[in-house]
Amino acid sequence: MHMQLQTKTVRQGINKAFLKEPVERPEFDNFKNVLSGVLDQIDHAVEADEHEEHLKNLLPPFFKALGFDDHKINTSGRIDLAIYTGTKKNDPVGVLMEVKRPGNKAEMITKDNFNKKALHEAVLYYLEQRIEEGNTDLKHVIITNMHDWFIFDAQEFERCFYKPSVLRKTWKSWKADQKVSSNNDFMYNEIAKYIDQQDTSITGLYIPLDKTRKLLGGQEGSDYEKKLIPLFKLFTPIHLLKESFANDSNSLNREFYRELLYILGLEETTEGNTRYIRRVSEEHRNPGSMIENTIRILDAEDHLSTLSEPVKNYGEDKDDQLFGVALELCITWMNRVLFLKLLEAQLFRYHRGDKKFKFLNSEELAGFDALNTLFFQVLARRTEERSEAIKEKFGHIPYLNSSLFDVSDLEHDTTRISGLTDTTMPVYNRSVLNELRGNELSTLDYLFRFLEAFDFSAEGKEEIRSERKSLINASVLGLIFEKINGYKDGSFYTPGFITEYMARETLRKAVVDKFIEYGGIENGEELTISDLYNHIGPNRSVSIKEANEIVNSITICDPAVGSGHFLVSCLNELLAIKSDLGILCDVDGKAFRDLNVMVENDELIVSYGDDELFEYDVSHTWQGQTLASRKIASERQRIQQALFHEKRFLIENCLFGVDINSNSVKICRLRLWIELLKRAFYTPGSEYLELEVLPNIDINIKQGNSLVSRFELDSDLSSVFKDSDHSLEDYKEAVRNYKHTGDRSEKKRLQNLIGEIKEEYTTTLTNIRPINKKLSKERGRLELMQNADLFGEQKFTKKDIKKQKKKVEKLEEQKADEESGAFYNQAFEWRFEFPEVLDEEGKYIGFDVVIGNPPYLSGTNVPEQKDYLRSNFETAEYQLDLYVFFIERGANLIKQNAYISFITPNSWLKNMTMTKCRKFVLDNIPLISVNPNISNAFEEATVDTLIFLGKKSKEEKSLKVWHFKEEEVTINHEINSLRFANNEGLIFNVLVSEFAQKILDKIRSESKNIEELFDITRGVNPYDKYTGQSQHVIKNKVYHSDHAKDETFVPEIRGKHIDWFVTKWDKKHFISYGEWLAAPRDPKFFTGQRIVMREILGDRFICTLLEDDIIIDRSLYIAKPIKKEVDPKYVLGILGSKLMVWFFRYERNEFDDLFPKIRVGEFKTLPIKVSKSQEELSDLVSKILAAKKENPETDTSKLEAEIDQLVYELYGLSEEEIGIVEGSVG
Repeated sequence: MHMQLQTKTVRQGINKAFLKEPVERPEFDNFKNVLSGVLDQIDHAVEADEHEEHLKNLLPPFFKALGFDDHKINTSGRIDLAIYTGTKKNDPVGVLMEVKRPGNKAEMITKDNFNKKALHEAVLYYLEQRIEEGNTDLKHVIITNMHDWFIFDAQEFERCFYKPSVLRKTWKSWKADQKVSSNNDFMYNEIAKYIDQQDTSITGLYIPLDKTRKLLGGQEGSDYEKKLIPLFKLFTPIHLLKESFANDSNSLNREFYRELLYILGLEETTEGNTRYIRRVSEEHRNPGSMIENTIRILDAEDHLSTLSEPVKNYGEDKDDQLFGVALELCITWMNRVLFLKLLEAQLFRYHRGDKKFKFLNSEELAGFDALNTLFFQVLARRTEERSEAIKEKFGHIPYLNSSLFDVSDLEHDTTRISGLTDTTMPVYNRSVLNELRGNELSTLDYLFRFLEAFDFSAEGKEEIRSERKSLINASVLGLIFEKINGYKDGSFYTPGFITEYMARETLRKAVVDKFIEYGGIENGEELTISDLYNHIGPNRSVSIKEANEIVNSITICDPAVGSGHFLVSCLNELLAIKSDLGILCDVDGKAFRDLNVMVENDELIVSYGDDELFEYDVSHTWQGQTLASRKIASERQRIQQALFHEKRFLIENCLFGVDINSNSVKICRLRLWIELLKRAFYTPGSEYLELEVLPNIDINIKQGNSLVSRFELDSDLSSVFKDSDHSLEDYKEAVRNYKHTGDRSEKKRLQNLIGEIKEEYTTTLTNIRPINKKLSKERGRLELMQNADLFGEQKFTKKDIKKQKKKVEKLEEQKADEESGAFYNQAFEWRFEFPEVLDEEGKYIGFDVVIGNPPYLSGTNVPEQKDYLRSNFETAEYQLDLYVFFIERGANLIKQNAYISFITPNSWLKNMTMTKCRKFVLDNIPLISVNPNISNAFEEATVDTLIFLGKKSKEEKSLKVWHFKEEEVTINHEINSLRFANNEGLIFNVLVSEFAQKILDKIRSESKNIEELFDITRGVNPYDKYTGQSQHVIKNKVYHSDHAKDETFVPEIRGKHIDWFVTKWDKKHFISYGEWLAAPRDPKFFTGQRIVMREILGDRFICTLLEDDIIIDRSLYIAKPIKKEVDPKYVLGILGSKLMVWFFRYERNEFDDLFPKIRVGEFKTLPIKVSKSQEELSDLVSKILAAKKENPETDTSKLEAEIDQLVYELYGLSEEEIGIVEGSVG
């Protein structure tokens, strides 16, 4: 038994998303020269028998020449060589290296024998960095003799050598001279013994660098050069220091974004901490920009009057309405253009750089008329339906069958892109088109040239290119359009590493549950996808065909779908799951053996054979201007077809989304079409002349308000199907047929049929909904009251009848609103909109997964919405935050034992005004994992967020708490979530481990809330418009002065005058104190001995003792003693201790790390343990108060430490518990 070394090739070890990034020719040629040069230097050094130090000194220039200029490269202590994460003095080591001479075989590790001194030294250096330096930024460990290179991810060293406590304990004892020897050799022997005793393996890359020489001689564009690409990427800061790279879908390409806004006629502005997109300010508008061009046409031709929907949907006044309509049109047009740019790039790549497939340029499309022709006479029509002239010019451009190229309703009502004027505009002064800055170009020509300056390869490839272009892929486009589109609805683009994580964690659990539900697999503890793999195949629990059916049955919904980022991440993850299960099959059902599909950097990576990245390309011939033939390698065709059909099936049957914003719906559909476009293939049936058409996936992504419905999910539809002309099966079949048809007239017929069926259901449901019964009952009661005397029954007073009339009128108004009111215009009927989640009898069964990032807006802006939310959601409370209602809606949309995962603000975990939300979660979707505090997840929003995963199951009790460290997941601890039900307010104090919870419980036991010992209030609130004060009084702060204006003005102390155990009044703050203040407080709080505490806290509560008569402002809390059993100084000592601030932060603080606050209600419940002997603590406090009074800057740290120790003893903490507190408080 001993540790094994498993090695990977360079290609296997490079991030596949990074591997797909194109390489720039100048950088690649430099790499070849530098590598060739250092190999020659190594040879000369070996021939001259140079010592190890000489060889080591060859490496810093080597790395510097390869792009490590921004990193210090030097020794670090005993480490042979270290690459630091930066150039500053305090930047930590990122890569540590152990270097040996090529001839030193006794100490250098090999693939067959790695338990040698070189490894022992590397492990010792690693332990020193981790323990002594506290370095958690290590990325790689390199062991080399210059010819052979072994490169280990630091996570492997962490797993094998640091996390097990054996070597850490040995090192600490050795470092403290508690071992028989303090020499390094002692530790090397201990490490060697440890390696021999471990029944595990460690994985690293092995690179025989001296064998790359023959590749360096390869001609430009040769296979030799291509084989060097992984090595080129290995020796970069992106790989060795794990820096982000251009294709990171978390990153916005600002150059592209700014100039696209400019061409559109939009600009980004900042108000407070929020960025907004708006029409360019009047003085800077370009008449040639697309928005201005469109507005001009809309206004001149009075198109606002021809809209089929209420014009108010686009804004309150005419300017807003014109802008709203123009923006939607321009987004539709830009969606088409960008989709076509991606198509063009893909066709260009498929055909190995044939420029005839470049069609988005002014030579091919001279103006907006020509672009309109491309939209509707080329992309929207099959080849045989096109005119001869169109065939001749665009015969090689495929028909796509995408509703993206249907004339939209808004275009029918207003104008198409052909209606725009072919005008000019000046090129952006910071344009990527450097040589054209300031020149006038036609708007369309400018747009085409601008787009051509970027690389739109939907799928990158390993290539070396001579022209430098930034990559614009589907993820980047999604980010850009979410920013443009979410300018006013509180939505933000979720970074890729977050959507990837949420999709992976949620879907893998859901798939495991599906297999267990299917039967034949025992529900073991923490069953994983890897465990399922062993149950699938011939003569096993589940066949490959059955396994595919199980995965294909999963249903996923994002109820605030935005750009569709979550759905795309889910699509990719489902394919990766199928790959991991070994069930990816071709269209004939034959499983692939060497195909590997994985997700890296939120991108789907496909490799096959010897980890070669999969690329689909064709050989083709021309006959004049007509494409004559195409040939495709059979295995490439087989893989591409399989991936397309897999994606198509999953998009059609598993992914669903809803958004209130029509533009978001369009963008989401576009994202999903792009995902299919990436895998588009030429069909064998057409002799590879036609691309496979895209399905009508738009029906799964719908517009509507997810929170507003007329009909409940449990509404009985049995009578609806009975009374309707169309059965449920008719409805389901119409939806299925719509998705699959490629015929435009049939598609239109099915659209109309589906609309008719839904209208029938709506009408029938409207007639039987509860409000009708209620209204009928109350009308009957009113009639009875009005006619009571006719039947000799008791008469009702006029007051009674009037009251009943109002009741009936209110119900009539409510009914009218539901039937035709503006508020219900966008109501979304979950009850029947997605037939895929209805059973055979039409009952709503729900989704397997609800996932997303709901809007972070308040629901109080629209009065009708406010009333509706309060009436229809049990989580309605105080501020009416929309994301809370999405949590409730999401929980109701999933079936039993299904999952919900959202990223939301984290305030609901602890905020005292959100108890209903916590109760709902506890009762309905107990959390099984949570990352409670993700700071600045969104560039546009400053809100701190959380990610939670809940399961609709009463059995779930265990909750894993985790966090991201550099986008990697680390589990903090596991807790029993049942404990949340047992505290006041149902606070979810998830940061508290079970051990820390025992400390909190210990502090609470035998303690009294401070409000039992002191009267507590907030200081005076001088101004408040709701008390009748005028704007003049409030704005001019008339009750404040920097001197005593008259006898009513008295000194006032504010938060900034208070520090820890010290008061520093500046003699410049006076307040006119009296009943004229908004909230003057009882005068007793401003005289005599009392504790004051600031609302904002630091490493300790900022508090002190006041004895002077002085008014205290609202930024301070006041505690006036009411019981003689405690000395205020004794309580001040407790409040000012490390323990008390630790208690508050863990039990109550709402994750506000930037400006953490304590509220007055939380202050009142702080636990004070009353001791009979208070003198020792009181005396220490007195000494500090006296010293600080004489000199506020006096160092009292020794006395503070004594106070901390006394307080620990007072509450009975053990040494281990004290260590927990001390380790958490700065």
